[in-house]
Amino acid sequence: MNIYKVLGVAVVSAMLSAGCAESKEAKQEGRTVYEQIQQRDELHDARFEILKGLEDEELGRALYGQEMSNFQWMMDVFVFYAGIEKVEYAQPELFHFNQYSDSNSMTEAYLQSLVAVNSWKHLSCMQYSNEQGFTLKPGFEFPFRYGLTYTKLVLDNGDTLDFPEYASFPDMANNRQALGDIVDTREEFCFTDARDEKSPRPVAVKGEFYAELPEQMITFELDAEDVGETLERDGFLINVLEFGEDYYVVEISTEDGTDPSKLFGNEDVLAEAVTANGDYLAWRSTRRRPMSEVYQENDLLEEVIAKAKQGNIDLEAVKKDFEAWQKDSKEARAGKIYLGRAFNGQVDKGLLTLLVYGEESKKLERELDLPVLDMPYSRTYEISLGDIPEIELTAPVYNDRLPVTASRTELNAQEISDLMTLLHFRGYEFDDPKRQDVETPGVIRWFYPNVQSDVFIESGYRVAASAMAGHKFFDENNEPVQDAAEVELKKSGNLENTDLESIEFAYDFKAHSIDYYPKRFTTKPARFKAALPVLIAPNLTKESYAKDELPPGVSLKGNRLIIDYAEFEPRETIKRKAYEQERRRNEVFVKDSRGYLKEITRQSFVYAHGRNKPPVDVYYFYGEPETFEVWYMGEAKFIDYDVDIDLNSTGTQNAK
Repeated sequence: MNIYKVLGVAVVSAMLSAGCAESKEAKQEGRTVYEQIQQRDELHDARFEILKGLEDEELGRALYGQEMSNFQWMMDVFVFYAGIEKVEYAQPELFHFNQYSDSNSMTEAYLQSLVAVNSWKHLSCMQYSNEQGFTLKPGFEFPFRYGLTYTKLVLDNGDTLDFPEYASFPDMANNRQALGDIVDTREEFCFTDARDEKSPRPVAVKGEFYAELPEQMITFELDAEDVGETLERDGFLINVLEFGEDYYVVEISTEDGTDPSKLFGNEDVLAEAVTANGDYLAWRSTRRRPMSEVYQENDLLEEVIAKAKQGNIDLEAVKKDFEAWQKDSKEARAGKIYLGRAFNGQVDKGLLTLLVYGEESKKLERELDLPVLDMPYSRTYEISLGDIPEIELTAPVYNDRLPVTASRTELNAQEISDLMTLLHFRGYEFDDPKRQDVETPGVIRWFYPNVQSDVFIESGYRVAASAMAGHKFFDENNEPVQDAAEVELKKSGNLENTDLESIEFAYDFKAHSIDYYPKRFTTKPARFKAALPVLIAPNLTKESYAKDELPPGVSLKGNRLIIDYAEFEPRETIKRKAYEQERRRNEVFVKDSRGYLKEITRQSFVYAHGRNKPPVDVYYFYGEPETFEVWYMGEAKFIDYDVDIDLNSTGTQNAK
């Protein structure tokens, strides 16, 4: 089996579904990325046939390895230029750093956020022990160079358990000797011995922390008008090579000629993008070598494979050719850092932050003695309110959930029209006769901007596509076109006895999209018009209480919040199914004078007052809360969002 061929088809299929905008190379050569993908795929097949037929099998294997590498590399380049597939937002890279006065206070807050939470129910630990384990995660990702190692878990009887050196794999569960005392599943830590209420309890975690703080943080702002320009600041140069709808490409160098690769690692250059509305975008692809190199290597492959086919080159000569090309490429990019980054959305401006380290960089080393929040052992969700533990106050860490930090609570009809993003990807028709029967659908997708009501409304429920009114497809003459399968079904008059699941209809409603197949209509559609029913929560309200004026059933002591639903009567609760009894009943938050604080953990004791009685929910937060707040969704409603989509175009239809 040609394994790279299999991998290539998977990558190609993913890009075809994304629509594939035109890359720089495509524009230069007059070829779309669609065409480049297909042509490169066909070239890969042709080269495979040549190489497997070479008399010099060792040469054939070597060249095929080089061909497979170039093929995958080129597919990665196509992915970079594939265009906007979805819209996804993110917090700024330095969101948490900016909450503190300086690097030292941020570092102290980070270390204080390392709180181990030991509880009795961890489903991922079922294969190692009786669901016994603990979590130990920082309140935020440390933004600078650092190292963090956990060494021992200290028990209340003085014994210690060793942390594993590496994360474990699930199939190691049957090899207890290999696992040691604790298993790191990457999500949580599991004990390898079964534990009960009589077992020694964890009291501390020992560890080591190392960090290096940058001397400088230098930020460049760039946009499409900067292409071809060189931006300078504090001795660093940014050459803006490309700036597309959803990506940018830059080269970083220095005024004095110092090689920047000796100054910066990959994590020391923060590449971000912001929309016209000020929202930060999540990134989807990064390239760290000039993308022109993949085409240079491809040209070299073409040359040496042609020689190999004629028997005019041997393995040693091939090695020398590629070594010479690699040397030239390395020299061409010497003294520069190349960086391309693509994002999930339409980029208005890029932000490039250099974290500069040097001899004056402050270095920190700390022996850690971390606290453990030890929740009472309870396999039946029972607890006495007097048994709920307290934990020492930590420095504040602020809530980084996107809906919580969103600037808008909800959108009105005009704002939906202005800010909601529609994407359209045309279905792709293969020229290859072997693939004539392969039919990829056209896709219409929608993305709602970041708002606070996302706390209640999941993205898959924002648009009730299957309930939209008056949706129609139209041809080039603006005449309605019909689903050919529906037409035939009506003609048959046998709807009751028809297996609808077996019929290939022309379009299908999904949670986030509409898929349609142009060949399944009576005439090829050119437009789609509809009124999308968008669910909004215009009546979202927030009820706030000072910590000394809390409602009955709510107590706030230090960083611990207890809500006893036997006394607390919320205006509404989040609907949930019977098996979701541990899910939060309300969206509750706490604040200090600067903002919403982040949760350390939440535990729900559903039988605190006995079976079929109101539960007790317990929350712990970083920092010291001053205000308790409950968000209520209120009555939601649908409003229609009129869309008119050109099915002959690909990409964003109305991104603002």
